[in-house]
Amino acid sequence: MYPISFGQSCIDLIKFTVKEFGRVDVLVNNAGIDIIKPTEALQEDEWDQIIDINLKGCFNCSSLAAIQMMEQNSGGSIINISSIASVIGIKGLVAYSAAKGGINQLTRVMAVEWASKNIRVNAIAPGYFQNIMSGANVEHAQPEKQQQIATFTPMARRGKPEELIGSVVFLASDASSYITGTVLFVDGGYTAA
Repeated sequence: MYPISFGQSCIDLIKFTVKEFGRVDVLVNNAGIDIIKPTEALQEDEWDQIIDINLKGCFNCSSLAAIQMMEQNSGGSIINISSIASVIGIKGLVAYSAAKGGINQLTRVMAVEWASKNIRVNAIAPGYFQNIMSGANVEHAQPEKQQQIATFTPMARRGKPEELIGSVVFLASDASSYITGTVLFVDGGYTAA
């Protein structure tokens, strides 16, 4: 049913979901890691790890979920978690930014390809939030980083994790039935400033 080339953990996820719930209606791709280093210091294996988890994992899970949704003939919603780093330059985030920019383009292409199957594909691009991703906690503990976030975010604070819930629920629901291929920025105004 699922091509083995898509990675066993993604296959297992879809199979488990179908076994437990009988179907797949919504997928939220939220796996992500970061290694903060200057571009010239980032090693190839570190680049590969970030791209594999952040971008390839999104591709694999989205493709498998779409296959399942097509077999169900009922459509669905795929929501990819991107980042403000997908559209702005942030020092030390070369691989992460490349992966998140790739997610934005995956979102658009998949939206165009799967619209006729009633599968909507959108992305959410968070700004700086209180929960800090693995690999970024040391950097984000620095007072300079805290000040930078407060200065460049018009709302002058980090987002709370629960402030992402509404956008996910909206994009997963029929309230967004005519929205596909979009990237919704949830960033306290960071990218607008």
